[in-house]
Amino acid sequence: LAFRLEAAAIVHGFAGYFHCDLHGTVHISTHAPTRSEGMGSWFPAFLPLREPVTVPAGATLTAHVWRRVDAPRRRVWYEWAVSEPCQSPVHNSQGASYAIGL
Repeated sequence: LAFRLEAAAIVHGFAGYFHCDLHGTVHISTHAPTRSEGMGSWFPAFLPLREPVTVPAGATLTAHVWRRVDAPRRRVWYEWAVSEPCQSPVHNSQGASYAIGL
């Protein structure tokens, strides 16, 4: 994911939501303004950065997010890192901080 920032910012992490238009006005969503009721296994996510990243105006912030699965242990997790304007470590490696049971 690459974001060009119009204004300088200090980035502490990323918010993640899911929204899918199914047909006409029918949708499923975890985004607050359009949140669907009864989505117990779907949730928004916050992917924090260990160290905030300072991004100057006009610069690009590039982030990478990976979904990982450990089928024998029946769990899934996300890992993420920033590669631009600086390199961050991979966060939540091997689901060390958080994983979801399948």
